[in-house]
Amino acid sequence: MKCPNRDNTIMTQGYRFAVLLCLCALSGLIAAESPSAAISQPSTAPTKTTAIKIGAEDDWYPYSAKHNGQPVGMAAEIVNAAFAAAKVNIQLVSLPYARCMSETSKAEIAGCFDTLRNPLNENLYLWHKTPLFPARILIYGPVNHTGKPLSVSDLTGKSVAITNGYDYGEAFDSDKTIKRDSGLMDINGLRKLAQGKVDYAVIYDRNALYLLKENPDITGKIKPVGVLIEPDIYLSFSKDYPNIQEIISQFDRGLNHIKANGDYQKILNKWQLD
Repeated sequence: MKCPNRDNTIMTQGYRFAVLLCLCALSGLIAAESPSAAISQPSTAPTKTTAIKIGAEDDWYPYSAKHNGQPVGMAAEIVNAAFAAAKVNIQLVSLPYARCMSETSKAEIAGCFDTLRNPLNENLYLWHKTPLFPARILIYGPVNHTGKPLSVSDLTGKSVAITNGYDYGEAFDSDKTIKRDSGLMDINGLRKLAQGKVDYAVIYDRNALYLLKENPDITGKIKPVGVLIEPDIYLSFSKDYPNIQEIISQFDRGLNHIKANGDYQKILNKWQLD
């Protein structure tokens, strides 16, 4: 058998190797440019949208309160229903009101309810167009109080129990002569009044009715003696939260939708606040 020439063999092998390299490179280039290339294509699997966190006041039943770790109440249902109607994924987080508003101002959460909108906080937050609901703040006094119904002007120079972080309207909040006795919860103010530690207490009407029912030891010792203010209640939004203007528009759209289709009235009827 004739043996192959060594030089020819080396040249043939080198040629084959060069051809193989070119084919591999060409194959890789085609794969990279192919629209079906697995590596270069993003996943088409659906992803869950991160929920927008909204703070819910934790001690304002029956409007908004924390029960078994979850936000409950009329306002909580309205906010949930409005965002659901706008197809926006949210997570309600129960927080003390003062902390709720603080986290909103720092853009740690998108918004907080329930807020009385007034000139003192108007420029600190952003607001939706349609109020959540109307409310009424009463002035409570001792059960033996007599005379005409009181108004905010009658509280000048008096000691008045309030709840930390709450707004009570421009006239009350700007009157520096009122001796405010601040507590963490509304029930603290009613108890101080029942014990004669303050002259008056200011509290929302439905909240007061619930607390008096749940705390019979102070029933019969205090009574409503006037109306402080009848404000609209809002969800206050952070000025610096990402995409906040779009979120506000979506909330307004959802709130108007549930008012139009009757769901809003059903919530009011459920909580007997119509």
